[in-house]
Amino acid sequence: MKCVILLMGLLVGLASADEIGFLYAGGTFTTISDPLATAGTFPQAINGAGQIVGYYNTADGGTHGFVDIGGIFTTIDDPFGVVGQTYALGINNAGQIVGFYTNGGFLDTGGVFTTLIDPAAVAFSGATYAQGINDAGQIVGYHTGIGFDDVSGTEGFLDTGGTYTTIAYTPASVTDARGINNSGEIVGTYYNPFSSSPIQGFQDIGGTFTTLDYPGAATTDVTGVNNVGQIVGWYLGSNLEVTNGFLDTRGTFTTIDYPTASVTMLNGINDSGEIVGFAQTQTPEPSTLLMIFPALLGIAASFAWKRSRASHG
Repeated sequence: MKCVILLMGLLVGLASADEIGFLYAGGTFTTISDPLATAGTFPQAINGAGQIVGYYNTADGGTHGFVDIGGIFTTIDDPFGVVGQTYALGINNAGQIVGFYTNGGFLDTGGVFTTLIDPAAVAFSGATYAQGINDAGQIVGYHTGIGFDDVSGTEGFLDTGGTYTTIAYTPASVTDARGINNSGEIVGTYYNPFSSSPIQGFQDIGGTFTTLDYPGAATTDVTGVNNVGQIVGWYLGSNLEVTNGFLDTRGTFTTIDYPTASVTMLNGINDSGEIVGFAQTQTPEPSTLLMIFPALLGIAASFAWKRSRASHG
């Protein structure tokens, strides 16, 4: 099987220039745009203080993380990686930021970077991608792995003080942990190619998994959870033409769409119900939307394979 990068904004951002980063609060959308961005700004998470992290693209092909504090943007480029290849994906109430760069996952604590490497990834020449962090410093994400036959896999992980626990939704072939709250509730998305709905969200509470699907959706991607238990993400409707954002409040689903957008993806939510995400106003072809997930399956595997070959001469 192949592995996956579930950064939907990356693909959309590379496809066109009509994407819009936003903050949704009290029924109002506010645009978020890093002043250094020339090819899109993609907010990914927001904490209780309203601090927002994400990444922006530049015309030269670079990707830089950012933190937005009250409208003041600061670029996050991990000093240990290639400049212009940093993704900031999660932030907690202490301002700790997680994400990934060319050498693996990272934790940024007040500008001090720690590289995060899941031992399971090392064992199989793979890579580590950190995506969410709670106030206790627990980190979730996913790791890839490539065996001697170059067959790769993707599993989620929970990092608690440097101890990594694998998160795998059986019988899925891909499990991607996206967010974690202070109760240890983990949410994410899995891929089961043998299911009639192969891409579905999940909720993991103490090792007990529950599938989360927007009612009637063809595809559901779960991206974030707050301490109240509200969950956000996006879904592809049965008509396969429009991608909608959603808010799940204890089983009650509400669609949240950016005005005039054909694609709305919600990525993070704080305890006040403030949500960050991005939208696209140009309608992609339905076949393109259906192929987003599978098309990304080989990216992380290819990256890890090349890095493995380079390290072995």
